[in-house]
Amino acid sequence: MKLEIRRFSEKDIEEVLSMIQETIHSINGQDYSLREREVWAGSFTDVQQWTKRIQSSEAFVAKSGGRIVGIVNLQPPDIVDLLYVHKDLQRQGVAQSLLNVVEQFASKKKALVLHTESSVTAYPFFNSQGFRIIGEQSKSVQGITMKNIRMCKKLHS
Repeated sequence: MKLEIRRFSEKDIEEVLSMIQETIHSINGQDYSLREREVWAGSFTDVQQWTKRIQSSEAFVAKSGGRIVGIVNLQPPDIVDLLYVHKDLQRQGVAQSLLNVVEQFASKKKALVLHTESSVTAYPFFNSQGFRIIGEQSKSVQGITMKNIRMCKKLHS
């Protein structure tokens, strides 16, 4: 698979949000209930809110075959905020490629550690990339409580 990684552009937002919603519904079923997935995916519908949030960060998209297949963003100075890969392209190196881009960016900005709040589903990926558990937490979205995992990774200086 040929993968192009470039900076996020405002024109990407609808395709990105759609990809995120589909992915949440498709790959998280073993770890989150249908209601949890509905609320989680439903939090990715406000185009203006997400455009503003993503543009306030260092964001990159992965494209393959003319479509967006992944997104990552780094909220300054050291938080991996979003990392999503298209439901049909899981475990094909897309997430690793995107994470490498933000790790390099963060290192250039002199960050020593990256932090993230991983879903239960994404935990094995982040663990395999050198992230370690800080602790588990519960987050409430529209009255629905969902578990995630706070993690960090030391960067090489």
